[in-house]
Amino acid sequence: MKIIAIIPARMASSRFPGKPMKKIHSIPMIGHCYIRTSMSKLLTDCYVATPDQSIKNYISSIDGNSVMTSHKHKMCHDRVVEAVQKIEKSKKTQYDIILNVQGDLPMVFPDMVDSLIKPLLKNKKVETTTMIDPILEKKDFFDPNRVKTVIDKNKDLIFVSREP
Repeated sequence: MKIIAIIPARMASSRFPGKPMKKIHSIPMIGHCYIRTSMSKLLTDCYVATPDQSIKNYISSIDGNSVMTSHKHKMCHDRVVEAVQKIEKSKKTQYDIILNVQGDLPMVFPDMVDSLIKPLLKNKKVETTTMIDPILEKKDFFDPNRVKTVIDKNKDLIFVSREP
């Protein structure tokens, strides 16, 4: 089973321009995300998908994998699709599982990535997974930068929104 993680990242974020290259303890945010994600024991490959040469250059400097994508994408999922298509074509392979790991998750850990993959390996009826955690403070509920999910009693996703 071939499993790839794609980390979409771009410098032109509307809420925080330049975010991927902002340093946290002297390492760019995208570096934390890439290094930690790529440590997953279940991944075949890990790539950063970016339209920005500065991000590509940084990922190359840490011996990481990256793929250039269009600046035209409005949603990160579109960037992931383009990246996977380019990677599959260049490697002459096809991935069975594709993970979209956001480039602004510097505290992602390999076991978190593995926990997203395991349900997909265990049950063929599971088509997608996502990381969620409970909102414990009212300010987070109203924060438009915090993505909210609604799940049912079986933990199946009903919808996702930035709205309260």
